[in-house]
Formats: sequence, C-alpha cells, structure tokens
Amino acid sequence: MSSRALLLAAIRRGDPGALTALVRAGADIHAPGPWGATVLLDAAVQGEVDCGRVLLDAGASTEVPDPRTGATALLEAARFGCTGFVQLLLEHGADRSAVDVDGHNARTLALLNDHVPTAELLAAAGVPRQPEFARDIAETRAAIRAAAAQLAGDRRA
Repeated sequence: MSSRALLLAAIRRGDPGALTALVRAGADIHAPGPWGATVLLDAAVQGEVDCGRVLLDAGASTEVPDPRTGATALLEAARFGCTGFVQLLLEHGADRSAVDVDGHNARTLALLNDHVPTAELLAAAGVPRQPEFARDIAETRAAIRAAAAQLAGDRRA
C-alpha cells in the first residue's frame, strides 16, 4: 500500500495518532492523488480537524487546489459544512478570496449547500457576499427545504 493510501486511511478513520506516525516516518503529505487532489483536501471534505492540524503542522499548504474544480481546502470544507475545519484553515492563513472554477467563494459554497453556520463564520472572517449568486443560493436552498419536507412527509405516511 502506498504512503498516500495509508495517509488517506488514517484520515478516513479519523486517527490523528496514526497520521502523525506516518508523517514522522516520512509519508509524503504533498503527493497528489490520481486526480491531483492532496490529502489535506481529503481531510477537509471529511471534516477531520485533528488530522488537518497534523497535516498543516507538517507543512501542508492550504492553497493547493483540486485541479478539476479549482477548490482549495477552504472551499471544500465550506462546501461540505465542516465548520471546525474552516476555522482551522482560517487560523492557518487560508486565502479568504479563493474561488473555484465557477467563481464561487467559500461563503457562497456554504450557502449553496445550506450550511448556514459555516457561512456565518466565513462572513465574520471577512469572506464577502457574492450578489451575483444570490438567485442560485435562494433556488438551491428552496429545493433543499422542499426535498426535506417531502422526505418528512414520506416518513409519516
């Protein structure tokens, strides 16, 4: 098994101790995966704050984007509503002005996925509102609410 696969296994298990041991043993935290994503991006998607801290303390960059989407770890953590991970990245100087290939910043991605607490944290950190996406946000949030109401109705039936 490659060192990258072992790093990912530790992250997916939420095991910062195993991750630390792998880093100390020389596992390459910068090695891109088959699609170019770094292990910090994987930790951001998983919301594994303690694993993210290990990677950042070992020198992982907050600014390496996913080559397919242009999303940095901050954008991915916001997209998935991983508020604690967003906070960690902000504390480590993540670029608040980063945008993905569609031009969405972290705050917009949080709102598009109905992660209001994450969006509020990003607003407080100075990530600007993107008025050009207001309609998309409103439509997406309405669709999420409608789907949730339908699911709730299906469970009662």
